[in-house]
Amino acid sequence: MKTIVKAFLIFLFVCILVCTENPLFDDNKMTGNVIKGQVLLKDKTSDHCAYVWLEGFDVGAMTEKTGTFQLDLSTSKHGGGLVGQFHLYFYVNNYQLESATVLIHNGTVQPNAGDLDAQFNLKKTITLTKILDIETIITPDIVSTTFEDSLHLTVTLRAYQDTVKITTKIRDAEYLTAAFIRGRGNDSNVLLIDYGGTSYSQIPVLKDYKKPDYKRQFYMSIPFAAQNFVPGEYEIIPYLMVSPINVPAGLLNSLTRNQPQLSTDFLNIPISENSGFFRIN
Repeated sequence: MKTIVKAFLIFLFVCILVCTENPLFDDNKMTGNVIKGQVLLKDKTSDHCAYVWLEGFDVGAMTEKTGTFQLDLSTSKHGGGLVGQFHLYFYVNNYQLESATVLIHNGTVQPNAGDLDAQFNLKKTITLTKILDIETIITPDIVSTTFEDSLHLTVTLRAYQDTVKITTKIRDAEYLTAAFIRGRGNDSNVLLIDYGGTSYSQIPVLKDYKKPDYKRQFYMSIPFAAQNFVPGEYEIIPYLMVSPINVPAGLLNSLTRNQPQLSTDFLNIPISENSGFFRIN
């Protein structure tokens, strides 16, 4: 009998060692430090991207065009030993910044805590609201391979908040002086256009409640020799950065190493706009 009791006590002791867990902080349940979820734009159902960034870990990822994402924290050089509540941010240049709460213990994300469920998925889909509409129209929009003249841009901005401030390069109050020409679907084929001008950080785009359709327009002309480009479709992206409000500096630094200097790093910033397209035939 004593032998049976002794064996049972040993078995019970081992079970306690193996099975004891902290109900709030459970490092053993974490298998990959991968957070999953979906980020949608309120006015779009597909073909959009947002940037997901976790403070502390300083690691981010772009969503797929359907808004789904997987943020692998094992790629971060930071995070070891972190303890506490951290913000997971969801960012698009011309949309309202949103965030979720993530609980971390000893550098490990905790399941079923904060805004994450037991499988490390966001409990709710994140929906971002547009604060600035950007539309770019190019004329002419079709040119021949012998075209050697100017492409004319009209950039129309419409605010959905009382005041939205933008950073850009401008001359004479309404003529933009910086943009990018990029082959559509070819991020490696980018030309930076920079005609100087003054850099402003406080250009306001106002919402006029008496005139709901009020828009602010800017213009730009780009001398263009089509012979220097292969035939195909291109887009021109004006340099327009919504002045960050409550956007962490670390988030922007992770996207744009050379900010505030104008560079092609600007194209790493997700933005939902009606880009100006033109074709060389």
